[in-house]
Amino acid sequence: MGFNTSGSTPMITMKFDKTRLDRLFRDAPKKFLVAAGTDIRTAARIFAAVAARNTLPYGAYEQPPKAAMSTVENQIKRTQVPIDSLGAMWQVLKNVDQGLSAAFWTAVKARKMGLAKQILNDLQSAGASFTYGAASPAAHTRARTGRHRSVPANHQPNHIITSAGSALNTYIKRKQNTIGAAKAGWIVAGKSIGGSISNREGVKAWYNTGRHKKSKGTHQLIRTETETFLKLINQVPWADVAFPPSRKKVTGMEFLPDFKKAVAKRKKALADAAFKRQGGR
Repeated sequence: MGFNTSGSTPMITMKFDKTRLDRLFRDAPKKFLVAAGTDIRTAARIFAAVAARNTLPYGAYEQPPKAAMSTVENQIKRTQVPIDSLGAMWQVLKNVDQGLSAAFWTAVKARKMGLAKQILNDLQSAGASFTYGAASPAAHTRARTGRHRSVPANHQPNHIITSAGSALNTYIKRKQNTIGAAKAGWIVAGKSIGGSISNREGVKAWYNTGRHKKSKGTHQLIRTETETFLKLINQVPWADVAFPPSRKKVTGMEFLPDFKKAVAKRKKALADAAFKRQGGR
């Protein structure tokens, strides 16, 4: 079996030598043997599970890591603040116009939001470089210039949320629900060849396709007389960032042992089935 993880595209190619794969199954009863060179769904399932485990956020915990949840919340709060969050607003307004800033704070405290918005326009005219309106996915996206598409720690909020209610918390929750989407891209790719992938392969619900219905992935399968090539492709837009080269190498090292365990389990199941049938005669 060959294993190729080169390149920056979030994909992987596995090469299976039919003779070697058949040898893995040589102890199984021939009447129950499925040709290993053509039936590679097990490999697809195992690789998808291992690749997902090595895609950000790394690991296969029962729930999304609390650290990842907190990171999403903290990074979004570096990009935008509610209009009534005066402490955070100071970071945006303090260097523009002290008089207008004081008037803005007075208007917000008095719940005169119409006047507060007018003052925001005046602050922009005075040279302040911020936007305001509803919670802004665009402001968040623009700020993600750090490693792994993160918002740098020194980024200051530059968008003011003027909509009422818990708009910021709603947006944070929506983004937290996407944690694991890049991992799910591998699961989609693995499932695309047929079969299911679940906790049997160590895949947890928070990064499986049930939660991430928009995650995409696919496969390419090429067969020759002696070899089979399987390529799994993660089509989630940020998968290339979430699955860096260092984790590709780890995936390659972890895949083969897990695959061999699955093969051994399958061989045992085949042997058990044969034994039961022979005993029933």
